[in-house]
Amino acid sequence: MSAAAPTRFIKAGRNEEPVVVLLNGLFDQATRIGASDIHFEDDDEGTVIRFRIGGDLHYIQRIDRQTALIADAKIRAVCKMSLQERMAAQDGRMFIEVDNRMVDVRVSLLPCRTGQSTVCRLLDQKNAARRLDDVLMTAPVRKAIDVALAEPDGLILMTGPTGSGKTSSLYAMLNELNVPERKIITIEDPVEYRLARAVQVNVNPKLTFAKALRSVLRQDPDIILVGEMRDTETAHIGVEAAMTGHLVLSTLHANDGATTITRMTDLGIDAFTLGAVLRCVISQRLAKRLCPHCSHPDELGVNDKAWLALFAPQYMDAQFWVADGCRECANTGIFGRLPVMELIVADQDVRSATIRNNRNEISAAARKQDQYESLVEAGLRWAQLGQISFYEARRLASNAEYSCEPLQISSGETDDELLQQAIVREDLPQ
Repeated sequence: MSAAAPTRFIKAGRNEEPVVVLLNGLFDQATRIGASDIHFEDDDEGTVIRFRIGGDLHYIQRIDRQTALIADAKIRAVCKMSLQERMAAQDGRMFIEVDNRMVDVRVSLLPCRTGQSTVCRLLDQKNAARRLDDVLMTAPVRKAIDVALAEPDGLILMTGPTGSGKTSSLYAMLNELNVPERKIITIEDPVEYRLARAVQVNVNPKLTFAKALRSVLRQDPDIILVGEMRDTETAHIGVEAAMTGHLVLSTLHANDGATTITRMTDLGIDAFTLGAVLRCVISQRLAKRLCPHCSHPDELGVNDKAWLALFAPQYMDAQFWVADGCRECANTGIFGRLPVMELIVADQDVRSATIRNNRNEISAAARKQDQYESLVEAGLRWAQLGQISFYEARRLASNAEYSCEPLQISSGETDDELLQQAIVREDLPQ
């Protein structure tokens, strides 16, 4: 799949030079600091520009309505979108080049009460060339992934919310498998990264995941990437492909690895068949990486120490870090993001629990595996190493197993007394 020529916004009329400088500067800055999106949002007073960095939106500047209209016209022109249509949503695409890096920009226009919301998603094509060596993970997790990828057939599932880096991690796996002797076909909505030698298919209303997958099986593939198993038909065809000599990689929306397995059975997949074809399940989140230029040691509060005493006492004496923000990180304290992974290998115990379709048994079987860490355990390990903050690690603890009401603090209680209170509470797991 060839890329279009990279775009730079250029002056085409009088008084446009400030707008051209603004647009080129915004896209350059966003790419260099690792922003994933640029938002132009009209309001009653003008247009606000924000960058999404590390998952959060950060205010950049406000521009007047006339400047915004010229900028909008230039974006529409480059993306070949209608300049006259103002009442309907539009989607477009362009390529920009920053520091010899090609960035694929997906543009979405949405009419709103105050005018328009424009979101430019930045897909840095350097991510398409990443290999597993470029993805931070523990040695046991890497070994488990290598073993799964070495299988000639089977199913590898990755789960996580939108924006959790699933596609980037899957492409890192595909790059390990991408050799001239193999045929790789991807089915995506839409195709995000270009992969050399691969056949990449965009789904559309006439070519759904299920229809595309049926046709792909007649294309003699070795490896298939299915962007998402979102319905029963796609899941059935994907499992069938995994049973008939193909290695299938796909994503699914679920909270964790064990739930992913039971979610497949909810889609109508026979539990015995699933146990036979499944190779591994990876649940992933992206955590905000601390800026190394402004990070410093952090002292946890009493409630945070109590939470550690309850759920991760091995980290009670660990040193955690925070970052206040500096020039190097655009005052965000964030220096990119790193993947936090929970990986379950489909060994005999997990297969037996899968056949019984018991989530708790699947989770218990996974905990016996060398590479297994829950998301919060993996997050705390990164926090101890100074890569993310304690609060970012605790944010990964979204399930009931790791949540509790804040302890009631009285003025007469010492930290030690409060920690002991946490340990002896009978209504929380020990």
